[in-house]
Amino acid sequence: MEGQSILSKVADWPGEGRSICVLHQANTTLPDEHSDGSASNVTVHHATLHGDLPFGKNTFDLIILHGTLDQLPLLAEPDNPISSAEKLIARLTALLGSEGILAGCVQNRSSIKNSLRRVAWLFKKPAGPAGTPRPRNWPLSALSCYRVAERGGLVNIRMFGLVPNRDAPIKAFQIEPKISRSIAKRQLFGLKPPLVSRPHYAIRRLLAETGVGHLVDESIFFWGKKP
Repeated sequence: MEGQSILSKVADWPGEGRSICVLHQANTTLPDEHSDGSASNVTVHHATLHGDLPFGKNTFDLIILHGTLDQLPLLAEPDNPISSAEKLIARLTALLGSEGILAGCVQNRSSIKNSLRRVAWLFKKPAGPAGTPRPRNWPLSALSCYRVAERGGLVNIRMFGLVPNRDAPIKAFQIEPKISRSIAKRQLFGLKPPLVSRPHYAIRRLLAETGVGHLVDESIFFWGKKP
């Protein structure tokens, strides 16, 4: 399920059938359901955030939200995007079969990089008559993403940072400090060439030791199970 673009349609997901659902803003004329011409087992659906989802309960083993929760400030206005995220995950959990998995990627609101982007925008001079576009106001941090997943009905929730980001993931690092600091060096420097520079690794290791390693990662990956 995706916000506005179909990014995962080319992924080779296992299973007899796959469905992609694109969410649109309310009051949008929705395209008709259609099959993806490049894959006979993929059907593309369209829905609005608060409209009926074109699926029945206990339909899926796996649901993936690629950037969907990042789109909520656009799709859910004037609703609170955190509340909308909880309601959406609860609706999607109902579509999962027993012990089905819901996974997703979001931009990390509290990451140092994304925070600096918002601060820089405040001091940037307007560029032309339209002004400088404001950077995306992503609603979720690592901590709020966990709470949203939990309140949405998921259990056994796991949170990971993604290197370099959600659209080009090479490595995932579990956010829990004890785990992240024990494997970070091996994973970051185990590839040739290394994923990050030594200064970057030093910063990541320091933040992991102090329990705030999630502040490094621009993107967050999470998953949880239906009870």
